[in-house]
Amino acid sequence: MIDYWKKKCLVQVRQLDDSLAQAMQVASSTEEWRSREIKLYHANKYGMATLCFERAGDTYWEQRSKAAGLKAIADRMRMSNPGEANSILKEAAEIFDAIGKADSAARCFSDLGEYERAARIYFEKCGDGELERAAECFTLAGCYDDAAEVYAKGNFFLECLSVCSKGKLFDRGLQYIDYWKRHAEQNSSLIRGEDIHMMEHEFLESCALHYHRMKDSRSMIKFVKAFRSILLMRNFLKSLGSLDELILLEDQFGNYLEAAEIAQLKGDILLQSDYLGKAGEFKEASMHVLFYVLASSLWSSGSKGWPMKKLAQNEALLTKAKSVAKNETADFYELVCT
Repeated sequence: MIDYWKKKCLVQVRQLDDSLAQAMQVASSTEEWRSREIKLYHANKYGMATLCFERAGDTYWEQRSKAAGLKAIADRMRMSNPGEANSILKEAAEIFDAIGKADSAARCFSDLGEYERAARIYFEKCGDGELERAAECFTLAGCYDDAAEVYAKGNFFLECLSVCSKGKLFDRGLQYIDYWKRHAEQNSSLIRGEDIHMMEHEFLESCALHYHRMKDSRSMIKFVKAFRSILLMRNFLKSLGSLDELILLEDQFGNYLEAAEIAQLKGDILLQSDYLGKAGEFKEASMHVLFYVLASSLWSSGSKGWPMKKLAQNEALLTKAKSVAKNETADFYELVCT
């Protein structure tokens, strides 16, 4: 081939000596190395790129290229040798973290299953744009407190309530709901749609059911009172048969007629009378006391109906009936006295 090239005048042949070697030995500039290394890096030729960065004296890009190369190797080995792949990926993650390439470091730690460390890097070093990823990693790590806080900071309503439910952070979730409701008008990012209202209600209902199963009525009512409407509260408590709690709730809201209806469902005539009196239904309230005395006198436990038995509290009850009747007409008061 050399002979052929010579005949075609494509090559020149001369004796190799020091002068020729020196003429060929031309050093590349730093900029020439940097231009080449960037092309190699973006072509995923990380090994060659690392060498070029080293020649250029660019420590940051040298380390970044080395870490990227290690990650590429780990990805290729993932199926064949997962243990070794994780070891290599760990080294890449540490390099990324050391040079301040936080997003790459966090992704590597997440791939390694080190979710809490990944979450803290996302949260502390990657800014508000990565809050959702930070919260997702905290959730995967089982750090529900941190996940709820980060979701709340980013105004991720549904995700925040979901993680509060998963982590049984019921009171925390209630605090967030209260905050969002109070600040919705001042902050456009807190606009609340129907899907958010639905998720809120599902969360509050699940919390109330939890405390109902725990037989903790006080805590249950705290969440029921956070429902959007009294109708939802009534329906929920009636479905559980929690009539005592429902009466107290109606009383607190000043819904005395509704409380009287619940007392009637319970079969508590005297309690029904009390609430009828509070609602201004004095005639009905007074008559209910009289009916109670009459029924109890005739059909109390062990009684055959006649003769009527005198109950120990008869005088107090009849006095109460007369007292309530005073708020009606004089004729009605006279009737009750009779």
